[in-house]
Amino acid sequence: MGPEALALVTAYFMCAVEAESRVLTPAEMHHCSELYLETKLQFLPNMDVDQFKRLTTPERAAVNRTAYDAYLTWKRDNPDLVNALKQAAKSRLHGEES
Repeated sequence: MGPEALALVTAYFMCAVEAESRVLTPAEMHHCSELYLETKLQFLPNMDVDQFKRLTTPERAAVNRTAYDAYLTWKRDNPDLVNALKQAAKSRLHGEES
């Protein structure tokens, strides 16, 4: 996983951590939803948000599920990295230590 992908996952984790501590504004919810979509889609070759949005609803549902499964597989296969990124997000947002 390259630096851009790690930055995207980290940004999404920051949204998730923030959403655990307070209700997000509608603008924040939209931003975090977009980050989550981008995060999942990065695990699929040859698929980006623009391509995804041009798909039909059934196609989007299938691609979304495949991307989600790939994301979960990555999380399962990289628990130390996932935990480090989540802890970094918590520390940045709340000043917490591990």
